[in-house]
Amino acid sequence: MRCVPLLIGLLCLLSALPCAAQELMETSGDWRIFKASVEGRTLCYTASIPTGKTGNYAKRGEPFLMVTGRSAGTDEVSVAAGYPFKEGSEVSVTIDGKPFALFTQGERAWAYDRAQDDRMIAAMMRGSTLTAKGTSPRGTYSLDTYSLKGFTKAHQRMKALCR
Repeated sequence: MRCVPLLIGLLCLLSALPCAAQELMETSGDWRIFKASVEGRTLCYTASIPTGKTGNYAKRGEPFLMVTGRSAGTDEVSVAAGYPFKEGSEVSVTIDGKPFALFTQGERAWAYDRAQDDRMIAAMMRGSTLTAKGTSPRGTYSLDTYSLKGFTKAHQRMKALCR
């Protein structure tokens, strides 16, 4: 069973949000929906941790996958591997066999543009499994598997919370 406190702590450590401002709103399948207040603005996001982790790494932090609701209806997909990615590398994401490449910066990876975010979210809503493969500066790799069970409901709920 996944540990909600671990996920909350992980998100606090890896986000720029003050931990006291984040609130777990509810759970949908393998996804958690959060609401936060940042400088008087409301920010909502949904996140999940891997159901499977493989790779040739020796040590790493806890990875996660997150979709953040942004202004003007834009939602942003990001992946964290629990270690810094190799500079200039990409994270290979596959959603039920459909490939996507994300750019990396530090310990996070993002879609290249809004259209790619939209395509990924649509694939996540239809899909059942997402994998993310990244490479560290030392050349080690990780391959994380995420369940998309509950993602559609979590995404819809996230959108409703931050209208």
